[in-house]
Amino acid sequence: MSDHFVNHRWSDELIVPCCALNHNIEFITSKNTDDLYIISRDEVKAKVILWKEVHICELEKDIQRLYKISAWDFVMRWYNGGTHFSSAYFIYIKSKKIDV
Repeated sequence: MSDHFVNHRWSDELIVPCCALNHNIEFITSKNTDDLYIISRDEVKAKVILWKEVHICELEKDIQRLYKISAWDFVMRWYNGGTHFSSAYFIYIKSKKIDV
């Protein structure tokens, strides 16, 4: 079992820059989600059901749906919050909250 802290409040769908996940290389090289878990900033543990690495330009509709802001404003919110990422690829995560 592998737990990864994600610097985001829990929601069943998240979009985060790769650097918002601890042990992010281990996370993105995971071929199997069976033992992949996240722990959110608000301390919710969830089982990862699906994740994919997606270019920010392809996430505009999802960002609008989930966060009610444009992709540019989303990027700037992360950047201005101190997350200085070097890639335009973000991680989309779908998860299910579990009881601990």
